[in-house]
Formats: sequence, structure tokens, C-alpha cells
Amino acid sequence: MDFLNIVEKYGYNTELANFLKQIYDELVEYLGDDKEAIIYEAFLNTEVVDCDNIYEYLNSEGYLDETEIDDKSLKIATGICFTKSDIIYDENSKTFILNGIRRKVLVCNLKQNEDYINGALIHELAHLAKNYYKSHEISGNLLIVREGFIKTVYELSYKNGKVCETLIEKEGIGLEEGLNSILEHDIAKKIVNPNYYVSGYNLVREIARIIPVNLGLKEAVLNAQVMKEKDAFVREFDLIFMDGAFKKFESLLDRIYYLNLKQAAATGNMELLMSITGEIDEVIKGELVQLLDEMARARDAKKFVA
Repeated sequence: MDFLNIVEKYGYNTELANFLKQIYDELVEYLGDDKEAIIYEAFLNTEVVDCDNIYEYLNSEGYLDETEIDDKSLKIATGICFTKSDIIYDENSKTFILNGIRRKVLVCNLKQNEDYINGALIHELAHLAKNYYKSHEISGNLLIVREGFIKTVYELSYKNGKVCETLIEKEGIGLEEGLNSILEHDIAKKIVNPNYYVSGYNLVREIARIIPVNLGLKEAVLNAQVMKEKDAFVREFDLIFMDGAFKKFESLLDRIYYLNLKQAAATGNMELLMSITGEIDEVIKGELVQLLDEMARARDAKKFVA
């Protein structure tokens, strides 16, 4: 696997090429040598673009559909690992067919070489490495997208000669963003700045550390993320604790993640900000602490029986 093929394919300048190679090597070390082929294919088939504004770039390239045109988060994002499914409808068999997946990693003002921008590139390339393999699946009229621990389900319909995707379910985003921020932090401290600090996803990052660090499940976590072996991981997690433990843990992190988003959007509105902060505290000090205590007691009971 020659990294020069990736550089030549997209015409990356020397500075970017060298930094991408550093990130590539660190991802292979972090995720495992057994996953290098996937990481290589992901880098080879996904262009990294330095742009002034992510929303404007995606809109000008025709990547956005009607539901994404008003997506405010794209207008303020520093980086994104963007995927777009190409789905066709076969009128003869009345089936939806996945015709391809378009991917881009976009980072704003990468040429400025700021620590937080370089960290954003690490973050998004980590997302890419973890969502590339077996990311999209069509089951009947459902499109299932897996990105690490994130599972997103869309209902597919065919209207006026066009395939439409309607979001019906999304889970695992809190845990995945937390784990991905841990990866970003660990790699950025090595190749960007030894004092690098991840400014986003603080709460979900610290809570997510429980799984790979405190429980010793790092390898199982990485297989769940990269190889899409989440079901096997959930079984192992619940076996350590009790039935339904992972689902409850994942759901709480999702709630905290979305509350964090509301908290960030409420800046300037002190009353609303305090209300959301109070709600987050209730979830953490009440439900999360209670769940972790229940899990600990269940694990201890199993050790006692053994």
C-alpha cells in the first residue's frame, strides 16, 4: 500500500501530504494493523478538501438535498466527513439499489495550520476510517447507515422520479463522538501539539472513556466501530453487566449529546442556558450515576457467583 498513490490521485501539496501521512500512520497504530487495508482504501477513495465554507462548498457541488439546504450546523462547521448515498429505484422489481457512495472530508481554512483546525482534520479522518467499511445497507425500503457506533435509519420512497430519504432513527452519536474525540485528543497530542486540548464534546468524551479505559474493552470497541461488529460488542457488554445495559448507556449519552448542542445554541440566553445545564446535571447525577451503580452491582454479583 503506497501512500504516494493517494497523494498523486488528489494532487495534495507537500505540507498537506506529509500531515496526512502522519495521521494515516497514527490511525493504523491506534485502530490496529489488521485494519490498515480499510484505512488505506478510505484515504484513497475520499478527497480531503480545504474550503472557505463547508455549506457553500457542498451546495455548489450539488451534494445537498432539500432537507439539508437549511442545515445551520453545516454553515458553522470547522470540519465534516460527508457521505452521500446514490440510490436508484428499479421500477421493474420495485426495489431500491445502492448505486454508490460519495465521500468528502472537508475542513475550513486548513492552510492556516491552526491547532484546532489540524485537530478537526484528525477528527474527521478518524470518522472516515471508522465509517468506510460496510457503512451503507439497504433492507427493503430502509437505508441503514453505520458510522462507528452510530446507526442511522432512513425510510426510502420514490416520488416524481426521485428517491427520497426520510430520517426515522439515529442512535449512538453521543458515544461515537465521545470516543472519536478521545482518539482526536490522543493523536493530536503526538503530532500537533503536546498541549492540545479538545474543546468540543467534553461531557460525552469523559463518559465514553468508561468503556475502553475502565472496562478494558478497547479492542472490542475498535472492532465494533471499524468492522461494524456492534452487535457482538453489545452482547459482550451486556454479558459483563446485565441485559440491556449497553442500550441504556448509549441512550443516556445520546441525550447528553443533544442537550450539549442545545446548550451551545443557547449562548447569550442565560435563563435558557441555566435550564439546560440543570437538565444535564439531572441526567448525569441521577440517571447515569444510578445506571453505573446498577451495572457495578450486576458485575460484582456475577463475579461472586463465578
